[in-house]
Amino acid sequence: PNGQAGARERLLEQALRLAVVEDYSELSAPQIADAAGVPIDAFFELFDGKQECFLAALDVLGEQLLALAADPGLRSDDWPYAVRRTIGEMMRFLAERPIYAQTIAGGVFAAGPEAIERNVRLAQGIAGRLTEGAPREPHSKLVVQGVAGALSHTIRCQVASGQIQLLSVLADYLTYIVLAPFLGAEQASALVIEQA
Repeated sequence: PNGQAGARERLLEQALRLAVVEDYSELSAPQIADAAGVPIDAFFELFDGKQECFLAALDVLGEQLLALAADPGLRSDDWPYAVRRTIGEMMRFLAERPIYAQTIAGGVFAAGPEAIERNVRLAQGIAGRLTEGAPREPHSKLVVQGVAGALSHTIRCQVASGQIQLLSVLADYLTYIVLAPFLGAEQASALVIEQA
């Protein structure tokens, strides 16, 4: 079991990496197995094919990001500070794992509608966790979608410009985007500046 768990982890990691560096449509199960150092028979014991492997890898990535967005402070009086802390941790996490950022920004689009839908649900899930504990109602019902879009767009822009490592630097801007609809622009700015 331990060996199989390690093989599964390596396969998931390589599925994400290869989907970013190769043409996904040309990618094959044997390529993933070879890159992971796992026999092809073992690959097929775990997954039906490359798509199932990639989707499983995307789910693991999503679980890791949602775990970072599970700060209990997001549902407390500490909400603005928990938002900043959580966004900072997520952006550092992605900056330190460029393949993850590249997967969210582009890899999923080559993998088809199911992968894209999971990516959208992930962004909305993170946005929901960041905003659900806000002290008051937002100025618009579209705030969660706006936050999800801002997070996704920021990651895509940094990937496209080859500056993934700067994601953590943008955490304060993203924090402002989350706080402003609930606290107003001035209070949101003051909180971000105060913490800088």
